[in-house]
Amino acid sequence: MISRRQILQLALVSPILAAWPQKSLLDGPTSIIPSIDGADVSLIKIDRRWNGSICQSQIKNHGRDAVKIKEIVLFDLKLSFAPSTKLYGEGFQMLSQTGGTLGGPTDLGNYTDAKHYKLPAPPNSKAFYGMMMLSPSARDHHLFAFTTCRRFMGQFYLNHPSLQVVLDIEGRELRPGEQWQLESFT
Repeated sequence: MISRRQILQLALVSPILAAWPQKSLLDGPTSIIPSIDGADVSLIKIDRRWNGSICQSQIKNHGRDAVKIKEIVLFDLKLSFAPSTKLYGEGFQMLSQTGGTLGGPTDLGNYTDAKHYKLPAPPNSKAFYGMMMLSPSARDHHLFAFTTCRRFMGQFYLNHPSLQVVLDIEGRELRPGEQWQLESFT
């Protein structure tokens, strides 16, 4: 019996680093979305470290004030894949799935996260949870996945050509000097 985590770890033979120039993925933009609009997050720093194709991240509050955080954008990417690239994305409880292509995502099933479960997503975006895969050809597959789920929910916001890799922090408060280990990503 093989676990889902082991399957994701096996996916390292097709790392996402092949999809972009290394510098753009390794040093790509991050952002912190506070729970309260206008809250100062300038002294909260995200540290991403790569071990092969696994990204380990942490966040630390270097400021003097506690900040409630809504989301952390680990990667804000511009995809270079064609709109005809095949797409698969998991739903929140895996009852909802998305297929189709980057240019035409298609709901698979009747119980969609947005319509049935009323889970929010940014305007004009499709949201996926935990993992998604892009297949530009029958032999070329790019897996995006969170390899841990200790504390925060990992999700993806797709608005082709934009893809954001996001952690839902649920408004938790990061106190001064406090540091959190975030979910691992491949």
